[in-house]
Amino acid sequence: MKAFDKSEKEYLNKMFMEKGKELFSVYGIKKTSIEDLTKSVGIAKGSFYTFFSSKEELYFKIMSEEIKNLAKENITTLDREKPVKEIIKSFLINAVGEIHSNPILNKLLVPGEFELVRRKMATVNLGDNTNFLGPMIAFLSKLQKEGLIIEIDPSLLANVIRGLLLLSTHKREIGKEYFDEVIQFYVDMIALKLTDVK
Repeated sequence: MKAFDKSEKEYLNKMFMEKGKELFSVYGIKKTSIEDLTKSVGIAKGSFYTFFSSKEELYFKIMSEEIKNLAKENITTLDREKPVKEIIKSFLINAVGEIHSNPILNKLLVPGEFELVRRKMATVNLGDNTNFLGPMIAFLSKLQKEGLIIEIDPSLLANVIRGLLLLSTHKREIGKEYFDEVIQFYVDMIALKLTDVK
C-alpha cells in the first residue's frame, strides 16, 4: 500500500469529505461502499483505512461539518430585534427544518441509517466528537453574557438542543400526525426554560 506524504493526506482527506458528501447525499450510508468512495478520489480500496476506520466515521465527520456550518448560518440570520424567546424558537425550528431538508442530514431519517451510524460510532474513539456544537455553544454563551438566558453550562444547553435534533430524526416513530406538535412543544419548553432568567 502506497504511503502518502502530508500534503497528499490533506488533499485526499478533503476529497473524501467532498466526494463522500456527494455519494452519501445520493445513495445514503448503506448503499455507498468503501470502493465507491475510493474510486471517487482515485486511490486503492485498502488505502481508505489510512484515513478512516469505516465509512460511518467518514459520514459522521461530514455530518458534523454540516451541522457546524448550518448552525453558523442559522445564528447569523437570526433577527436579534425579536424577543429572546422568539429568537430561540426560530433557531430551534430552523435547526429541525435543516435536518429534514439537508441532503446529508436527511439520510438520518431513512429507517436503519441513523442506527447504523450510531452503532458503528459507538465502537470508534473520535476524541471530542461534539466539536460540531461549537457555534451553538458560542451563541448560547453570548446570550448568557447578555443576561438573556439562564446561567448554566453552555455545553449542557447545546446538548439539550442536540437532543431535540436527535428527536427530530424519529418522525416515523412519533407519527406524522403528531410530529410537528411534539417538536413545537419541545421547542416551546426549551425556549421557556432558557429564558427563565430571575
